[in-house]
Amino acid sequence: MARAIILGSSGQDGTILFQKLRLAGFEVLGVTRDKVRSSMNKFSDRRISISRKEDVFELVRDFQPNQIYHLAAYQHSSADDVGDEECDILSQSLEINVLALHHVLEAVHLYSPKSAVFYAGSSHVFGKTDTVVQTEETPFSPIGYYGISKVAGIELCRYYRDKRSLSVATGILYNHESVYRKPNFVSVKIIRGALDILHKKKTDLVLGDLAAKVDWGSAHDYVDAMHLLLSKRISDDFIIATGVQHSVREFVEIVFNYLGLDFRDYVKESRGLINRSPNSLCGDISKIQDVIGWSPETTFKEMVLDMTDHYQNQMHVGG
Repeated sequence: MARAIILGSSGQDGTILFQKLRLAGFEVLGVTRDKVRSSMNKFSDRRISISRKEDVFELVRDFQPNQIYHLAAYQHSSADDVGDEECDILSQSLEINVLALHHVLEAVHLYSPKSAVFYAGSSHVFGKTDTVVQTEETPFSPIGYYGISKVAGIELCRYYRDKRSLSVATGILYNHESVYRKPNFVSVKIIRGALDILHKKKTDLVLGDLAAKVDWGSAHDYVDAMHLLLSKRISDDFIIATGVQHSVREFVEIVFNYLGLDFRDYVKESRGLINRSPNSLCGDISKIQDVIGWSPETTFKEMVLDMTDHYQNQMHVGG
């Protein structure tokens, strides 16, 4: 039976991937914040920190996975915790996004060289780019510690690919959504805000720049791309995106129209909430289309309505 390890299995992508692999017949170990999630008794009681080299080495050596997915990430938001000191933010970004990755790659090199590894990169590596559409050849120009650490992670994967001959695929992931999105993301804020207005819990919704455009995709589609890359043992860098941008206004209109509301009566725009990044990123997916035949299957509207239905059902269940 095929085996897989997912580092960061409690996040959006990890949750979807865990379910997908189990349905595909994999034995799966999901590692999340110092513990392992598994149906196999001899692994389920372990306490693991991906920051500790010995823990990662032991897990990879004992489990001998066919596939390893490094989806764990530390991403700081100034809106979430403005009290963090910058040195601490950088240290945690490097610890999870780079050093933990190094533990995985070295463990594979030493104890399980047939394992295929996927590393979740980010479009943040292109933060300051002046290109309209980014390809795998677009120079990295990160903004912030998260983008910097993701660039370092991608370069580390390239090193182990070239110098250690490991099978390592990196996905430069653009914005992707699902019902597992955390509540601090604008997509969830829009949907929950609209539902609160519908149910008379709020009278308005304050957002940033409605004209801001995002390359928005479905997390389910992107997880399919990750799994396909490792199943085919493709070892390279790939942009995983839709190649199409949609504005925040479009997202808002779809949700409010679906709920029978006119967003213009309720949505207020606040320039003080505009995203810190001034650039509108859009990924060119020609390479991944050519190499493995992957293209996103879920439309933007389908993704938005699926999330809206989910949160609406949650409200009904909760009363």
